[in-house]
Amino acid sequence: MKKVKRIYKYILTIIIVFLIILLCLRSSAIREAIYLLFISFIIAYTLRPMNKYMEQNGIRKKI
Repeated sequence: MKKVKRIYKYILTIIIVFLIILLCLRSSAIREAIYLLFISFIIAYTLRPMNKYMEQNGIRKKI
């Protein structure tokens, strides 16, 4: 019984991911929002080590 539920869960997950990808390919507004989130993620994790370095050297976190 658990295997059947697990298989249904995987199938449902694959279908949802496929629909999201299809929606992203068709809608330019959603595609641009995803690009914006991706770029924001990259910038945030690029600046994070610099922020930690400045905090360790006495520069306040408010900056």
